[in-house]
Amino acid sequence: MEEKLSNNLGDYLLKKAKLSAIHQAIIFTAKSGYLNNGRIQYNISEIPSSENPVCLELIDESIKLMSFLSENKKELQEVSLILINDKCIDKTSIIEL
Repeated sequence: MEEKLSNNLGDYLLKKAKLSAIHQAIIFTAKSGYLNNGRIQYNISEIPSSENPVCLELIDESIKLMSFLSENKKELQEVSLILINDKCIDKTSIIEL
């Protein structure tokens, strides 16, 4: 799962992943970058900007990941992109899970 998360949303979803017994979860915070053709953000302080791109990677069986997406569909409406294996998941399809 890859997405633009504020640090608070990333931490929230990381904790939810732990509670959901997801096998592995890692937050990657970008040194610098931009999403959706926006302004370049730089991570140059101890507390990154909420606009700094963040990636939450979850590793587990597909069925557990899809269940996690379904359980957290409201929060996931804020993300930029969700990838499972090599497929991009449309956020609108999460609503139907």
